[in-house]
Amino acid sequence: MAGDKTTAPPNVAALPLPDASAFSLDGELFAAVFDRRVQVWRTRGGEIIEGWTDPIASPDDSYSCIACCSVQKKHKKDGNLIIVAVGTTNGQVLAIDSTGVIWKSAIHTGSKVVSVHFAKHGRILYTAGMDGVICEFNSRTGESKDSIKASKKPINSFTISHDEKFMGISSKITRLFSVNEKREILRIPSGADPIQMMSVSDDGRFLVSCGENHKEVQVWSCDHDSCITVSTASLAMQNQPKLLDCTKSSSYGDGGIVLAVSKKGVVHVWHLQTLSQDEVMPTKISVKNSHDKKGRIPIISAKLCDANEDNTVKVHVAFVSPNILQFKVVDLDDTCKDINLVAEYDTLALQDMVSPQERDLVQETKAPANNKEAAEPVLQESANPCHQGKTNKRMSSVLDCTNDTIKEVNPEYSLDEPTMEEKLASLNLLNKSEITKEQSPSLAPPSADSVHILLKQALRADDHTELLKCLYNRDEKVIVKSISLLTPTDVVKLLKFSVLLIQSRGATLVCLLPWLQALLCRHMSCILSQDSSLMLLNSLYQLIDARTSTFKSALQLSTSLDYLLSEFPDEESDDEATPPIIYEDKDTDDEDSEVDAMETDGESQDQELGDVTDASEHSDGIPIAAEIFKKAGTYDEKRLFGVTTLDVVRSKTFYAGKANVPVTDVNVPVVGGHAGITILTLFSQETLETNALSYEDIKALTKRTQDGGTEVVEAKAGKGSATLSMVYAGAVFANACLKGLNGVPDIIECSFVQSTVTELPFFASKVKLGKNGVEQVLGLGELSGFEKEGLENLKGELKASIEKGIKFANEN
Repeated sequence: MAGDKTTAPPNVAALPLPDASAFSLDGELFAAVFDRRVQVWRTRGGEIIEGWTDPIASPDDSYSCIACCSVQKKHKKDGNLIIVAVGTTNGQVLAIDSTGVIWKSAIHTGSKVVSVHFAKHGRILYTAGMDGVICEFNSRTGESKDSIKASKKPINSFTISHDEKFMGISSKITRLFSVNEKREILRIPSGADPIQMMSVSDDGRFLVSCGENHKEVQVWSCDHDSCITVSTASLAMQNQPKLLDCTKSSSYGDGGIVLAVSKKGVVHVWHLQTLSQDEVMPTKISVKNSHDKKGRIPIISAKLCDANEDNTVKVHVAFVSPNILQFKVVDLDDTCKDINLVAEYDTLALQDMVSPQERDLVQETKAPANNKEAAEPVLQESANPCHQGKTNKRMSSVLDCTNDTIKEVNPEYSLDEPTMEEKLASLNLLNKSEITKEQSPSLAPPSADSVHILLKQALRADDHTELLKCLYNRDEKVIVKSISLLTPTDVVKLLKFSVLLIQSRGATLVCLLPWLQALLCRHMSCILSQDSSLMLLNSLYQLIDARTSTFKSALQLSTSLDYLLSEFPDEESDDEATPPIIYEDKDTDDEDSEVDAMETDGESQDQELGDVTDASEHSDGIPIAAEIFKKAGTYDEKRLFGVTTLDVVRSKTFYAGKANVPVTDVNVPVVGGHAGITILTLFSQETLETNALSYEDIKALTKRTQDGGTEVVEAKAGKGSATLSMVYAGAVFANACLKGLNGVPDIIECSFVQSTVTELPFFASKVKLGKNGVEQVLGLGELSGFEKEGLENLKGELKASIEKGIKFANEN
């Protein structure tokens, strides 16, 4: 068993190593292929975030190289997308995301793919094959953008500099190319042995290489003006290297930093003050087996990141343990002091399954009742050197980032070693009354004041481990008192931590929920006053919604979120601010007051964008507003919008659920009006490959989108509405308007505007937003037979709503 302290781990040398592995450019992600399974880890927490079983699906082919990156989606609010590229020995290149294989290419057919590299923030993928060809692809679509015949001979190694300006290609002749110009800049003189691996610095001023069966890393100085390359230094190693990396030094203008990983799994890092300095001693990073002082665990990969002016550089390392991959970030300086990392096997097996606090609670329930029995295990531990210092060692947490950065590790010294007082107590050499006096406070449950103090300290120190300890207190009075005493800054920090905790540790959600409910109930005004609150609440809503099938209490919290936000009163507006004009039609009894509001705004807000949101039973808000503005002489058809984004949000969500695809990848236009059958979803224009829904599915999804508001109200039994969804949709459209006003090109959203798309004077369709509002009203595009029928059916009702609005405005 993983938790059995008496069982030594298996022989490390017998453990399988990955077929291919690589860090992302920033070191935050790590991808590897183990036993034909491709997986991606987040290095800061060590958790697996993506995985695919044998995407090439060909037993005659195998994996030769891999790369990964985090790509910014089209809309920042949608977050980032993880993309992995793999190359095979038969010349295939595959790109994979959360949905699976998104494209394949056989451009290197019959030749092994030597290397794959992402560039341009993940938008571009470069590949190199033994056929001598370098290819450039669009990473999302697989479109081939360019290719060059870099060598007539097979390529041994291909690399791109950190700044993505230079690429090195080693074959019988080694060349340095310009990435932008796709031309050769200079060559490295050919020797007796061709270069098997290389790395180029991020200014192209020097590169490092190693030949086959060589134990030296060669440093080359590159003069781009004279196109001359000179060997300046030779860095000796005890074993052959299997990986190279280099970067320019921020401290030494004429030097650089070189990294090599030996085949034995030891990282060597040289700080070169000058490129000709070959007598410098390297800093070595190795990993030791905690159960065997003579045992060593091989490091499978390493990467240089963040070279600073204070002579320090961060080194990301990855190594295999008997249970999982482990990652560390080591801060190195130029003192050449070796670093020994220690792998703790007894904690890794349960790291992703049980939290440290849950393990502590289990241990507490098994604790002996009296001091004499409690002291005996301490003595037994001390007597056994194999176990000393292990049982009480704090286990690492996915959220505990402080354990991921190591400045200096001395395996002979442990912070968990008992103090002298504890040792005396274990030998019964202290006065028993003193022991009882000191231990008595811990027997009482923590008070609200003590938890509040610990909670504030943990939030301000960003100590996730202590935060978890506080959240495991489920006393209602303690929770309410502690939450009520938080400052606004602490409130937002706790909300952010809650979202992060739900994302990474679903098992702790049960303990988190009472705290989260108290936080929302007592500090909603504070949360909504923060700029980032809307996105946090939206993320929280989505996370809770995704877990309602597992946690009953999560469903209660989901309802509370909608209910709290729907009942929350509006803050008093700043007199000096000029907010957008937003109206919401609810029922006919409110129309008189709304007309007054429109008349007031029509006289004063002549240069602003007007956003009108109709309720689910109306599509007459825009006609009313247009008539009011016309009377005031301030009407501008380009600056008055009907917000129909809620229909778009619902259609995307319903489609994604039915087609089993990420909602962030879905784009379904919604046209017509904003009430009942006037809402027409154009599902046929969703271009995903998974767009294979049946006619019955399309018909049902269209009906569900039209009745979306009613569905939410009925689900909540009249205790709330889709207020949070409306807030989110309004934010999406407002953000699009702001982007247009700021000159961001090609901002397309659906909106109900004055239009000539049909014979109706107002109609919802795609519009292009710009600095003047509506830059262009786009057409409907090609419609399916079902959509053409729906278009004709909606015209009568939509026309009646428009005429009703115009008539009402003219009569009042």
